[in-house]
Amino acid sequence: MLNLIAGHIRRDRDSLVERVVDDLIGQIPTYATLSRSSRQELSRNIRDLIDLVISFLEAGGEDSDETYAYARKVSQARFVQSIPFGDLVRSYYVGEAVIWGAVVQAVAEGDFPLEDWSRLFEIKSELESHLISGLSFAYMDEKNRYVTRRLQELTAMIEVGRTIAATINLDQVLRQILEVSTAVMQVHMGGVFLMDEDTGNLRLEASLGLQRPWGKGMVMDLSRSLLREAFASGRPEAAVDDGLAGLQLPALPGGRKVRSLISCPILKADSRIGGIELYDEEPRVYQALDLALLDTFASQAAVAIQNARLFELEKRRREQALIAKEMAEDVARSVNYYQALGIVVHNLTSIAGVDRCTLYSYDRETGEMEFLRGFGLKAAERKALKGLRVRAAEVDEMTRRAVEVGEMVSVEDASSDPRVNPRNARVFGLRSCLLVPLKYRDQVTGLVCLDHTRKPHRSPSTATSWT
Repeated sequence: MLNLIAGHIRRDRDSLVERVVDDLIGQIPTYATLSRSSRQELSRNIRDLIDLVISFLEAGGEDSDETYAYARKVSQARFVQSIPFGDLVRSYYVGEAVIWGAVVQAVAEGDFPLEDWSRLFEIKSELESHLISGLSFAYMDEKNRYVTRRLQELTAMIEVGRTIAATINLDQVLRQILEVSTAVMQVHMGGVFLMDEDTGNLRLEASLGLQRPWGKGMVMDLSRSLLREAFASGRPEAAVDDGLAGLQLPALPGGRKVRSLISCPILKADSRIGGIELYDEEPRVYQALDLALLDTFASQAAVAIQNARLFELEKRRREQALIAKEMAEDVARSVNYYQALGIVVHNLTSIAGVDRCTLYSYDRETGEMEFLRGFGLKAAERKALKGLRVRAAEVDEMTRRAVEVGEMVSVEDASSDPRVNPRNARVFGLRSCLLVPLKYRDQVTGLVCLDHTRKPHRSPSTATSWT
């Protein structure tokens, strides 16, 4: 009888696996959310269970050691997939109904002695008892080890966070934040993004394991980032496989794809400072404690970033004050007007941290601008500007607005900003710029243009710190 049943189950094993998986997905919500690879692992676990039943039937009895070994393997897999213990136990009974239903079907028409029926029920009872107790012990043991490990990591991370908070170099702070985050979450790819206060864009400032164009300075489209949901909820968000559809993700070498993602906001009170994104090419379901751990660290990261920014701002202001003092002294010692203007544009370039500075006078009655002096100009550019006198309205919209309205105009990307004359941007290699009107008795009398010919690196506070 037992061999007959074993043969029947072996013959229908694949169909039984499919039926069990379908029933689990249909009856238990947490199983319905498993990724494709997790479902494949689930199918393998069910096939192993069926093979276990077959071997016990053929041997005429259950082997408790094999049952406990199977229970440990399954419990660890379901814990990693964030399946609650209650659903794990329930899944056994869902599978049992399918498998033992097949057993009943195999022997329903047979005439077997009472001893065979008794032995069959003994095997079923022993298997159920040992498997449920094994699942319970293994699941709780895995949970305890996980919590203990995470608490140890939390303690270590708090100490690391204090060290980072005392670091005054922003780039070093960001690298340390990324190193700690990837180590704690056990991934090898990630990035730290900071919010640009002027544009509201997220800019990648530190990266690990990513290839171009995912390097420093890359702009993240917030509408296509999981960080948008993280900012809205105020806590880390995770996604896997299908949940990544439509998101802006890094490309991996060899055509591989990111299959799981954590996006953690870096917040200071209600202010959005930036975010941490961690990528994995394996589908991973993160525990609530994982996300809470990263969230705790992100709070420390926010303090560290603010401290480093304040230090750099104060350092920058002191440097600017020193340059301004030296500029005033040099201007006072200059022998003529033209030399004084040269000193001014040279020092403004240093104060603003830009590549180039040009200075113009402005005649409000005629609406004309006249080039006076520049610093950082190439020979051809200097030749093109020498003696230039042009109406501001004919240059472009940003120039007209700066002198006629009297407001500072900031351009992040000259190649795409409609306020910029595209020909001028191309000829002068303009990447980004800041136009500052010069006023005397509330009247615009001149214009300073500060611009980058390379990748922009101006901090949001640079302009207001010296105007």
